Amino acid sequence: MIAWGISWTNAKVLGNFGDRSNIIFLRFLFATSAMVPIMLYRKIPLTINREMGKNTAIAALMFSGYNWLFFKATHTGFAGAGGVLVTTLNPIFTFGLTVLISRRKINHRELLGLLLGFSGGLIILKIWAIDSHLLVASGNIYFLAGSLFYAVITVFVSKKQTGVSSFTFIFWMYLFSTFYLIPFVNFHSFTSLFITDLIFWGNLFMVSVGAMSFGTSVFIYSTKTLGPEKTSVFIFTVPVSALLTSMVFLHEPLDIFVISGGALSIIAVYLINSKTLQ
Repeated sequence: MIAWGISWTNAKVLGNFGDRSNIIFLRFLFATSAMVPIMLYRKIPLTINREMGKNTAIAALMFSGYNWLFFKATHTGFAGAGGVLVTTLNPIFTFGLTVLISRRKINHRELLGLLLGFSGGLIILKIWAIDSHLLVASGNIYFLAGSLFYAVITVFVSKKQTGVSSFTFIFWMYLFSTFYLIPFVNFHSFTSLFITDLIFWGNLFMVSVGAMSFGTSVFIYSTKTLGPEKTSVFIFTVPVSALLTSMVFLHEPLDIFVISGGALSIIAVYLINSKTLQ
């Protein structure tokens, strides 16, 4: 999760190096390649059946869309604020979707958690001072969409991993995503990325191998073993590392509304999951 937090700053830096589609394609290509030695070392089979192939293809389509939102949002807005907004709202959206799918009633503690969580999100957005144009221009609309998108992915993956190793599921999801992105690669500017400096390659390594091959793989593995609600709680560590790295490396300001809204959302997720975690 710390690697996830740092990846917000990595993505912001990578946005200065050219076409977004090229960078996302390289991210998936590197992440997929890094999965191979892990699977060989653990002797995990690569084969999947037709049903699981369909599930990984659907998950890959959603994950590709999330990555476009992720890079678009960080390029437009503040990486630190995005890291707080997305990762604090994601567990709340995940819980809401889980409740809707299971059609169960929520208790007073959970209802309070939902209200606090959404209130925290609105504070981070400074909703009282924003119009529709600014919502797009600030990148906040992409942060919100990304948070909801990832909640859908979390619930979908947790229910569709049955009968196969999580690492096999992740490998094929990354591989499908890589192929999905090939038509969007700008080959005229693609080769120029290979003559960039170590700043580019270091950030690309962190955002692909660090955040995806390691971070996302562990997260998706956990959704199967711990469940989506418990797994989402570990996202608590992401806002801290996202804020700290964005302050140090990007010199982004420490916004009191981001801190207070993020704190409310963290309390909200604790209220929602406290009984589950006992």
